[in-house]
Amino acid sequence: MDLKPTSGSITPEERTILKDYATSHNIKSVLEFGPGYSTMSFLACEKIVSLEPNKTWYEKYKGIFEPFANVHIYLFNPNETNISVPEADSYSFDLAFVDSPPARGVLPRFNSLMYALARAKVVFLHDTKRQGEQNTIRTIAEMHPTLEIEQYKTSRGMTRFTRQEN
Repeated sequence: MDLKPTSGSITPEERTILKDYATSHNIKSVLEFGPGYSTMSFLACEKIVSLEPNKTWYEKYKGIFEPFANVHIYLFNPNETNISVPEADSYSFDLAFVDSPPARGVLPRFNSLMYALARAKVVFLHDTKRQGEQNTIRTIAEMHPTLEIEQYKTSRGMTRFTRQEN
């Protein structure tokens, strides 16, 4: 099975970056905000937990990925300041990918990114060429000065955050 990218999804180049990173770093578990084309990057991983705020998209991708026992898709409320997803709250993940909810406001995806950073050592944020995501990156960098932050120069922009070991 191979999904095609949509207007809001990652590009084939970004999919390759994610897939190569997961492979080269022996990633076993992934937390993902926004299932779809990006989920294909992680299918070789043992466990993928993908969170979706839109019920229509949730139903669509739950059906598409139903044949994959390692993919678990859950709804989440993007309006919560402190996101809580009982099926994922107590887990740690090797990697997280944040591409949801749809960007709105001054600090888009801030809550999703904070949730991901609390549960994964490495977090990728998508659409980082947009001003709102740049605001989010600056705010996170100020809050977490020890984070390693690397920008990928893709057409839509992608940024990797890595927590340093203590």
